[in-house]
Amino acid sequence: MVCIQKDTHSRWSNCIAGRAFALCSAATDFDFVVTIVVLKMFYLLQEPLGKASRTSDVFFAASSSTVVLHSVHEVIENIEVYHEFWFEEATNLATKLDIQMKLSSWEFHGAQQGNPGSQLTSEGY
Repeated sequence: MVCIQKDTHSRWSNCIAGRAFALCSAATDFDFVVTIVVLKMFYLLQEPLGKASRTSDVFFAASSSTVVLHSVHEVIENIEVYHEFWFEEATNLATKLDIQMKLSSWEFHGAQQGNPGSQLTSEGY
């Protein structure tokens, strides 16, 4: 973003600069970080299924589907524990990237309506 803002040779059109700013803004939003961490965890659960490039790999992936299904059921049964773990990872990542952690939009609206819980917690996500 700094390079685009300091561009004196007009290499970037206003449209490109606007899109870059929107992408940068989204990537530095705590909600985005939480979403990326959760998606990463689900990708890791399903990773064995995506390694089927050869015929033997297809058979391996098919046999791995039972393991993946059990892993997904494990997450569903213990979602509170996983949720806290994912939230902790997201807050650690946000801290490393110097991204401000804020209330989610759902928690923010609840806090405005007088509901307690205006603190940043894993339950809000």
